[in-house]
Amino acid sequence: MRKRLKCFLTLMTISFTAISHANCYAKIINASRDSLNIKFSHELPEDGNIYFIDLFTSQCPGSDTDHGIPINGPCIIKAGTEVNFTYTDSFTGMMG
Repeated sequence: MRKRLKCFLTLMTISFTAISHANCYAKIINASRDSLNIKFSHELPEDGNIYFIDLFTSQCPGSDTDHGIPINGPCIIKAGTEVNFTYTDSFTGMMG
């Protein structure tokens, strides 16, 4: 009985953690002839992050990383390129 309860509580914790944040996907298209320097910031730590999944860390000097993926910038988006990114947000912030 105790083992089943522990397993249930562990699964509930994992489920609530998965529900509490949403992962979203988007793209930046730099159609200009100039490079862009882009950086994101958030007011509160729980507001989430931007993960530049298509960029190398060399294109994001000074950016924090997570498993080698630049987070929040600053990142350089080269002229005429597209960059895919994911962003996280708290579940309560995803309204509308």
